[in-house]
Amino acid sequence: MVFCHDAFLGECRIADRDALALAQEECMAEAMAEVCPDMRIIPELEARRLGLTPGQNCCIIDSAAQDHYSKFAKSKRDKEGSLIICQV
Repeated sequence: MVFCHDAFLGECRIADRDALALAQEECMAEAMAEVCPDMRIIPELEARRLGLTPGQNCCIIDSAAQDHYSKFAKSKRDKEGSLIICQV
């Protein structure tokens, strides 16, 4: 695990990417709740599941799967919600 300015970098097997992303997102949301208790900050998939709209009734934490680091990677998921590995 590496913390780099505004990102956490975690290394795992490709098959474990969703579990790692969820664990990191939950940790970040919990930490942000301590500093910003009035903001509703939740993982992206949880917001989708609850029907929330980021920027309107919540702030989201999202993850990007990468096979090499790029600051330009974007969060992309397939129809089942699994992270798609970004090719930047």
